[in-house]
Amino acid sequence: MKRFYSIILKEEREQVPPFVAKHLLMKESPLIRYLSDNQALKFVHRKETNKLDCYADEKYLMLGKLRYSKVFERKGRMGFMELYIQMKIQQQMDLANGSM
Repeated sequence: MKRFYSIILKEEREQVPPFVAKHLLMKESPLIRYLSDNQALKFVHRKETNKLDCYADEKYLMLGKLRYSKVFERKGRMGFMELYIQMKIQQQMDLANGSM
């Protein structure tokens, strides 16, 4: 298993629960979904540093990087807190429209 991604779950006053972070990553990242479908993904929550680390089997990680190469080519990536806020706004809009 190799660590390929880490997320800090606490910014200034924001605290994201680990299960919400896992759900958001599974929903938004095709690479995470691919690894999860092949049972090659493991999440580790480190309480002392308040980080969520993503580990994957090296074989599937290399295949995923080749398959979803656009995930790693962007220079200015969106931060996790921005992604989380975007998900919360989308949920509120869905509730207002009555689709949830």
